[in-house]
Amino acid sequence: MLSRGSNKPSFAKVSPSLFHVNSSLSRVSTAASCESLESSDKPPSPLFVDYIQDQFRVGDYYIWQYKDKIGQPSCEEKYEVTYSKDGIIMIEMSTRFVDDEEYSTHHRMEINIYKHLKSIQDRRDWTIGFEYLDRKEKAEGRGNEDDNSISKSIWKQFGTGDNVQAFEEKFDVFSMLNLTEAMNQQSLNPQADNRPPSSVDNTIRTHTIDLDNNKILLNRSKRHDYTGSWFAPAQHYLSGIAIMKNFTEHSFSLIKFKQRGGDVVDICVKET
Repeated sequence: MLSRGSNKPSFAKVSPSLFHVNSSLSRVSTAASCESLESSDKPPSPLFVDYIQDQFRVGDYYIWQYKDKIGQPSCEEKYEVTYSKDGIIMIEMSTRFVDDEEYSTHHRMEINIYKHLKSIQDRRDWTIGFEYLDRKEKAEGRGNEDDNSISKSIWKQFGTGDNVQAFEEKFDVFSMLNLTEAMNQQSLNPQADNRPPSSVDNTIRTHTIDLDNNKILLNRSKRHDYTGSWFAPAQHYLSGIAIMKNFTEHSFSLIKFKQRGGDVVDICVKET
C-alpha cells in the first residue's frame, strides 16, 4: 500500500477552500442553461467553457487505486492534464502496479469542451480524441530500440473516439457546473441509458461514504448513471470528480490529487 501523507483537508470545520460556489455561475439560470446546451443552433455559454477549462489546469492530476474483489490493491491509474487552452483539454493516462515503480503512460485523450457540453442529453452526441503510446515504433531519428521514453515513442489513434466513458467515468462536468439537478428535472433522452421511458428515473442517485473519516454524500446523475461511478457533489471542492466505483470483480477509489495548481493531497475513502 502507498503511504498516506498528513496533508489532508479536514471537513470538521467547513472553510471556503473546501466548498466552492462560483458566484458568476450562480447568477446563470440552470434551466435556461440546460436549454441552451440542448439547442443544436446555440453554442455553449463561454462562461461555462471557461469555468470547465479552469478546472483542468496543466499539471493537475488525479490518482485512483484499483482493488480486486477481495479488496487487495491491484494497480493505480493516474490522469494528468498536459494541455488546457482554447476549449481543449489533453489528459494523459498512466498506470503502475507496485508502489516503488514509476507510472507508465499508455493512452491520452483530447477533450473538446464545446462538444462535450453539447452532449448534455446523450453521451453518444460527442466523441473524444483517443490515442495510445506506441513504444515499439520510434519517431524517425530518435533514440534506439531500448529507449522507451515518451519522447522517443509515437502517439497513434486508437478507435473512433466513441469510448467517451474513459473520460465520463472519472469526470462529470455537468455536476461541476451545478447543472445536475436541472438536468434531472428535464425529460432527457431515455435511449441514452438504453432503458424504456417508463423506467427512466429523474432523481439523482446518492451514496454515503467516509472521506477522511467524515461522511459525505456522493451523487450520480441520470446522464452519468451508465458509468456506475460516484461523484463529489456540486458544492464540494472535488465537484464532479469520481470518488469511487464498484465493479463486479474490482473497484476503484480516489487516493491522491493535485488540482488548480495547488498542493498534492492524499485522501482516504471508505464505504460506510
